[in-house]
Amino acid sequence: MSDLYVFTGDGNCRSCEAAILWFRTPAGKNMPVDDRKEVLPGRPPLVRGDTVTREDGKEGLLPFAHWGTCPDATKHRKEK
Repeated sequence: MSDLYVFTGDGNCRSCEAAILWFRTPAGKNMPVDDRKEVLPGRPPLVRGDTVTREDGKEGLLPFAHWGTCPDATKHRKEK
């Protein structure tokens, strides 16, 4: 496991079509993040492989996780 969130690409939510950024979490999971300027203030545009530290991710990525804002988030959850 890594201590970094790694940017893996961008796209759109397949249900609400919002612009999202994809990050691989320190646990190795894919996490959609709302594409907002506030996500990483003052950073140049992201490119694949760019990283965000665990601490910066907690402050700058997790509050904007797309599953918190997507009106169709429940459709994308996997059953346990």
